[in-house]
Amino acid sequence: MKKDRLLLILLAFGIATVCLGLVGFLKAQQAQAQQLSKQRWEYCAVVDSYGMDDANGKPAVGFAKIGYFEESGYREDTIKVQGDVTGVQRDAVYEKARQKGLAVAIAQLGSQGWELVGESPFAKRFQSDEKDRSVLYFKRPR
Repeated sequence: MKKDRLLLILLAFGIATVCLGLVGFLKAQQAQAQQLSKQRWEYCAVVDSYGMDDANGKPAVGFAKIGYFEESGYREDTIKVQGDVTGVQRDAVYEKARQKGLAVAIAQLGSQGWELVGESPFAKRFQSDEKDRSVLYFKRPR
């Protein structure tokens, strides 16, 4: 009889401990969810990249355009890099410059705390001679 009573007390204690642990866990999850819902984000996107001749006569310059989506509106920055011509076939110089501009833009955003969150196709303003590109979307905490 004493063993049954002791077993019952231990069982009740174990159940109470599990219930208290579960309540604490659920409260922690709720607090984390509330914190995440209060999290505010900034957004930007690499909206274009291309290669072309430099106005100063230097060959193959790469460009990438970064659009920032702000409460006050849309702001755009352009990244400009000198393309590489060494070891690049003549017909690929502009594409390599475009790739370099895009790479520099992505690296710059990463070093500023931006995280890549998505990609979406983007038609080049209905010009049939240009390839469709993707827009790369980024976010970071405010």
